[in-house]
Amino acid sequence: VSQGLVADVTRLLEAGADPNCMSLKRSHPLFVACVNQGQGEPLHVLQLLLDARADVNSLNADLDETPLMAACRLFEGTN
Repeated sequence: VSQGLVADVTRLLEAGADPNCMSLKRSHPLFVACVNQGQGEPLHVLQLLLDARADVNSLNADLDETPLMAACRLFEGTN
């Protein structure tokens, strides 16, 4: 997910991958996609994960932050 590859994410989800699985780095796909907004096709990846019922409130164990919090932080002050 960190590279925002829509085709790969689509294939994984269609194969039954859990959109809420935790990586070895103790993070979730939706959190990684939110943090990597400038890479690849992030909005498409975010939509795929949300459509697959990724949890916007899943906690990143190391940063004590959720995907929703990360997205808000990224867009803070961009108005």
